[in-house]
Amino acid sequence: MGQGLPDIVIGAICIIVFLPLAVVTGGILQRRAKSRNWRALVPLAPILHGSVESDHKSAWIDGEFDGRRVRVRLTPDQDISQSSEYSIRINLLEIHLFGLSGRYGWEIARTGVLRKTWEVKASDETIRGKLSASDLISRLQKIGNHPSLRYEPGSGTLELRADVKPRLAPQPDQLRTLLELMIHASEVHAIAEPAGP
Repeated sequence: MGQGLPDIVIGAICIIVFLPLAVVTGGILQRRAKSRNWRALVPLAPILHGSVESDHKSAWIDGEFDGRRVRVRLTPDQDISQSSEYSIRINLLEIHLFGLSGRYGWEIARTGVLRKTWEVKASDETIRGKLSASDLISRLQKIGNHPSLRYEPGSGTLELRADVKPRLAPQPDQLRTLLELMIHASEVHAIAEPAGP
């Protein structure tokens, strides 16, 4: 028992010394990540007439574009893997366009592992057909890696997700193009939504 005491004392000393050091180091790394995320979106804030908020995981701007309420969120190094066998990490850009109406949700995204194909998912056949016939897939193909577009009827939100790697955030002209795509997608959505109560 007496021989075990020095190991316990040494362990306690290590905890007392290294735990605060780990906390301080973690705090420094989180502040750096928060600052990096904030700086990445600052050049984009004037486009939305908004200001940048950030934390150590992401940064976002709440504002408006073309008279519509918008949120742009950047999450660097986001894992989007659908399998534990391999990892896909992207610099995720999300654009949310608020205030849409519609009863049916839908999504346009690339699916598959080796041979990716575009798929339009919608519970309503009319919406699926109109979205498939629109130019949204051809416009999404020009965005880059891992783009998707979806409408959530519960919140009335249209969401665009895309990878902006190798950059941390899009250039201002690229963001304007993406925002214009969102406005266009909202117009296609309004046409695709079937009339009725």
